[in-house]
Amino acid sequence: MTPPVIALIVAGGFLLLVFSFALGVYLRLPHVIAKKMQGSFESSELKKPDNYTLYRDRVKKIPDLAYPSALPNNRLDLYLPAQAEAAPLPLLLWIHGGGFVAGVKEGTEILMTMICAKGFAVASMDYALAPGQKFPSALRQIGEAVKYLQTLADEYPQIDPARLFLGGDSAGGHYCAQYAAILTDKTYAANFPSVPLTASEKIKGIVLCSAPLDISAMLPSVNFKLKLLSKVFFNGYYGFSPKKKKRGKTLSRLGDHVGPQFPPTFLTDGNTYSFESQNRSFGNRLRKNSVPVKELYFDKASFGTVNHDYLFELDSATAQTGYQSVIEFLEEYASR
Repeated sequence: MTPPVIALIVAGGFLLLVFSFALGVYLRLPHVIAKKMQGSFESSELKKPDNYTLYRDRVKKIPDLAYPSALPNNRLDLYLPAQAEAAPLPLLLWIHGGGFVAGVKEGTEILMTMICAKGFAVASMDYALAPGQKFPSALRQIGEAVKYLQTLADEYPQIDPARLFLGGDSAGGHYCAQYAAILTDKTYAANFPSVPLTASEKIKGIVLCSAPLDISAMLPSVNFKLKLLSKVFFNGYYGFSPKKKKRGKTLSRLGDHVGPQFPPTFLTDGNTYSFESQNRSFGNRLRKNSVPVKELYFDKASFGTVNHDYLFELDSATAQTGYQSVIEFLEEYASR
């Protein structure tokens, strides 16, 4: 064997080794980022208004109720009025955000407590995270949690499961809108045979905070960091194969899957590193289908920087405005 041939074989082997290493790093990236993000969510300090004790004292929390599921993280926290109510209360199920790969229900506690204090039963759920569990695991668990909540009225008579709202922030908002589309579009639902469908006639409305409503539109971002993160999140949840990616992109364009039966919807978002344009577009699509829509956005010239998931910065004036708007939406449609 001549020296040039040997050199070529060595070079080829080296390139193969480099490629294998790079591929391994690429495939592991969602796991690495997920672990880092989860640690950040678990250690983050919750922001609350100065008068938070006025809300907290009116609420009791029943933590870590296990809803039946074969998937992990199948727990929810239930928030109920501390004093007995004369009549059952409308119920809000909230799905936390975290880029599909992170997040914890405890991170929603301040907002859930404040909503409960205004006369609502509230449940905030955990669910299986990517990349450990792939699409559509979280949607399946939302259906399982809804089914479980419908059985709790005997044990917790404060709950009125016939007046059910869904809500979510960031990735949780995406799941929330996707689940509502499954409930109201039979053609779309056919893509999700594992998702329990038990509440199609009982969804009074949905609340979407800073939700990505077309994940495929996130991928071409001109910001390299955002583009990389969106790909990591997308691949972590939908998988790396071209077939799975194509299916995920199609099913994530939620504006394509709404019709007149879609629930009344509240949309809000920040104006920095978030999805305001997607939310506005989604609102327009809902209106074209005669779906009632309420929206809240913040012009940067008037309000300055309003962050993604701003609704949880409850020590700020913008979050207080968002909170009041959510309460008004829930109160309006709970009485219908």
